[in-house]
Amino acid sequence: MSARTARWALALAWCLGAASAGTFSLLLWWNEALASAWALLPWGLFVGGALWLRASSRRGRALWDAPPPLSSAHVGALERDVGYYRALSPDGQARFRREVARFLARHRIRAVGLDATPTLETYVAASAVMLTFGWGSYAFSTLREIVLCPSAFRDGSHGGLQGELLGIFSDQGPLVFSAEDLEAAFCEPGAQVHVGVHEFAHWLDAEGDGLDGVPWQAGEAADAWRAEARRLLKSHLLRMRVRRWLGPHAVEDETELFAHLVEAFFLMPRILRARFPQTYARLSALLAQDPASLLEEGAALEVEGEAVGLADEEAGGEVPDDALRVATDEQLDEA
Repeated sequence: MSARTARWALALAWCLGAASAGTFSLLLWWNEALASAWALLPWGLFVGGALWLRASSRRGRALWDAPPPLSSAHVGALERDVGYYRALSPDGQARFRREVARFLARHRIRAVGLDATPTLETYVAASAVMLTFGWGSYAFSTLREIVLCPSAFRDGSHGGLQGELLGIFSDQGPLVFSAEDLEAAFCEPGAQVHVGVHEFAHWLDAEGDGLDGVPWQAGEAADAWRAEARRLLKSHLLRMRVRRWLGPHAVEDETELFAHLVEAFFLMPRILRARFPQTYARLSALLAQDPASLLEEGAALEVEGEAVGLADEEAGGEVPDDALRVATDEQLDEA
């Protein structure tokens, strides 16, 4: 249970207790028989709730310890499209499959205007598992549902955002993804946007004490990352370097900086390590993994690109700056 969930549960319990005590006092003044019956109600609710929680916990633990095996379609999507998975050792691949199965057993994926195919389910789960793979078995405890839309969309509740949205994070609702853009993150060579990793990064950020660009799950490494984020945003030179590479949205605040850099951490790890070595080291400690080394030590290069199957420079090669920018210089000047 996250700290935020615990606080809400404590507040709810306090309110229910106060309401029950107040009602009992009124009934005692009006009718002692009714007051005696009312006094038994909280105990009944407590016992019933405890039994429900016990059954729910047992079911959740069973799904966690022994999730249903992945179908051949899910495994096929991993082997075909998820380069991160292909770069892992056989033991790492087995653990990755277990984590994907656990995620799919615990979270509902609902599609609107399209079918929630095993391939799309795999893309969603793989995005979450990639992000948290270094932490071992991680449960997105407050996440219950993911919604897939056919393509980029506009959302009335986010009227302040300009243009179409690829995904939406809200701690009061489900995660929403554009299925088209989620697929592109895994399948298009040279992809520089990963909406799955981006929105799950926001979710991790918010599961602790709210959105501040520092996931609480990382322990001591969180303090070092907080200092690094401040360094990047306070230095005009570093801020402009990040802005030119990842776009102006990346340097709006600590929250967006974290989400955009996490995308680069998985999409372009060796470029990030070469251009911002200290930033890469802090992210590597924060997420307890090193995808740049995984590229070098894992599976061999494929004809179309790296074994990870995501945008990165060729081994030992140089990538022109213009090829890496999300926005052109003219667009940045106008922003």
